[in-house]
Amino acid sequence: MPLAQGHARRRYRRNQDLLAKRERMPTIKVPTLKQFKSLTGRSGIGKVFKTKNDLDQIFAALKIHDAAGQGMHDGAIAALRRIRRECIAWLLNHTNQRASHAAVQQLLESSNLRFLAVMEFKHFGEQQSTNAPAPAIKPVPNLPFGRELTGNDVKRVGNSMGQNLANETGPRHWGPNVDNRMRQWYGNYVAAGGTLSIGAWADYILPANAEDDPSGMFLGGTALPNLPSIRERAEGVKYCTPSERAAYKISIQGGKLFDANGTLYDTSGRETHFSKYGWAIFVLGFDNILYSNSHLVNLFHHSSFFASDPVQCAGEICCIGGKVRFLTPKTGHYRSSKANFYRLLSFLSYHEVTLANVLACPAPHQHPNYWLGTEVFAANGDEPTSAPVLTNHPPQLTAPGIPSWPIPPMTI
Repeated sequence: MPLAQGHARRRYRRNQDLLAKRERMPTIKVPTLKQFKSLTGRSGIGKVFKTKNDLDQIFAALKIHDAAGQGMHDGAIAALRRIRRECIAWLLNHTNQRASHAAVQQLLESSNLRFLAVMEFKHFGEQQSTNAPAPAIKPVPNLPFGRELTGNDVKRVGNSMGQNLANETGPRHWGPNVDNRMRQWYGNYVAAGGTLSIGAWADYILPANAEDDPSGMFLGGTALPNLPSIRERAEGVKYCTPSERAAYKISIQGGKLFDANGTLYDTSGRETHFSKYGWAIFVLGFDNILYSNSHLVNLFHHSSFFASDPVQCAGEICCIGGKVRFLTPKTGHYRSSKANFYRLLSFLSYHEVTLANVLACPAPHQHPNYWLGTEVFAANGDEPTSAPVLTNHPPQLTAPGIPSWPIPPMTI
């Protein structure tokens, strides 16, 4: 099918969906206050025999809705949400043995259906873009540092993001933890007949449902305590532009690391999810520049620096007063190999960082063993055959500070 015909058919289907929604809108009505009072026996002679006034909050919400009308403006939407909240609060506090129980449930259902229909009509077609595949690996550039590896070690220097994290490259850049929850909740919404894109649903339906139904028992199962933050939902993982990436650039002079402001780089006030305080994440880009920042789960990851593009190496670093102290290739996104780690050590050695004063852990995912950087470098980024200096990761800090330095001659 020609591309133009495909676009035309999609536009036609979208217009048909919109027409169907417009025709369906008038059929989804919320009872008026008078009608609901009649259903619950609070009108005419019946109200004389009703001694409980526990429906007053629902009555008040319906009165506001009657004044707002059955339209699609903000006032009508706010009134629908108030009805939902009051109905849910009533149902949570009363058993189904109450005579009014069925009427309140029906009111909740009709107000919820009306709310969803209004939101879907207003926002249908928004943010329909889909996730893009992770960028392919780049060829190895001509690098000025380090010896080239041979045999089984050569492989390709640099890693693309793992395919299990491909969803992060989508329009919202949701981290895995957020993405899994959001897709499960969105699946419930679609299964119930929802038609909005996942982005529009995340903006207009999900937060409203969680706020109106904090327990998650009535409106799709999204309990408010489990809801990702506004920043996590709207922005997701930060993907830097080249100008934004420059703020995290690390330069090396005389073997010491400096941040983008020209200050000696120090991670004592930074943090990563894995190693906690005193550490930062880093990547070595294909521009032969090191970049580093704190790790903010679901907001700033290894993938942030180059917007998910491949890198030569990624991991975690402890640097105190410009001096590198600990290094690991710990990254869930890029899964740096020993060849990648060797490339990083080559880069640091080329820039006169004293690797004899660095403790390096080649396989943090498998073995928390640390050797002198010179030994790991000599082993081409792999674990040396000699005994490790450390057989466990440094004790984690629960507040900003300097991780324990185990070797007296290596003073900070």
